[in-house]
Amino acid sequence: MKKTIIFCLIFSTFIKLSAQNFDYNINDRYYWDEKPTMHLLNKAFDSSSAICVYDERQATYKSEGKDLDVFYTFHKIFYIRDDR
Repeated sequence: MKKTIIFCLIFSTFIKLSAQNFDYNINDRYYWDEKPTMHLLNKAFDSSSAICVYDERQATYKSEGKDLDVFYTFHKIFYIRDDR
């Protein structure tokens, strides 16, 4: 039992230390508008229950040694009119 606990502690410490290598600064790519505005909706969608106003998908690749890490970012904005 002691061997299992010691192994788990060492393993979790190793994972925590190895997870800190990637310098991922999200503030370099995204910004907030100084004065936010409402999104303009197309009149053709007036009868829709929900409208997807914004859909951005991004994959960021980071190479470290022989490893290749992929970070997926999804940014979606939906306008909900009712709960039909």
